[in-house]
Amino acid sequence: MILKRIIVLVLLIGLVTTACRTNATISRGTSGKNDPQPKENSNGPLGLSFSKSTFTESDTITLTFMNKSDSDISIGLRCGHYPEMVYQKSDKGSWSENKEMAYSMLKCPTRLYTIKPHEKYSINMAASMFNSKGRFRLLVSYTISAENNPTITSEAFEIK
Repeated sequence: MILKRIIVLVLLIGLVTTACRTNATISRGTSGKNDPQPKENSNGPLGLSFSKSTFTESDTITLTFMNKSDSDISIGLRCGHYPEMVYQKSDKGSWSENKEMAYSMLKCPTRLYTIKPHEKYSINMAASMFNSKGRFRLLVSYTISAENNPTITSEAFEIK
């Protein structure tokens, strides 16, 4: 597991130096009155919020990353689109071990995407990717100025 993280970190740093980018939905500033008001879980520089807190298996989940710092924050995007992250499922009040997203098995490169200071990056994903109903949370690793690799844990959300 540690070797895998080291390899991913080396790849992410390599991608930073080549400035790989992908199309993104970006907006400057803080949330406006017309934006949805999802819960956000972050005491640190990167916020992660959802379009709502309860979904059906046929819904689309909008994830929004908010860079609340004055530095660039980078996240990995598998195949240039899907965030490199894992999830946990709640079982009788405790969280499961980390589970990989189905797209993590895709044989395509992870590209680094940089979220500029005080900008948002949103991405849509199908709720059906979790293959079950229940309460979930996401864990996303990120890099600030290529110096460290903290992980953010989202608020729980439900698929009914």
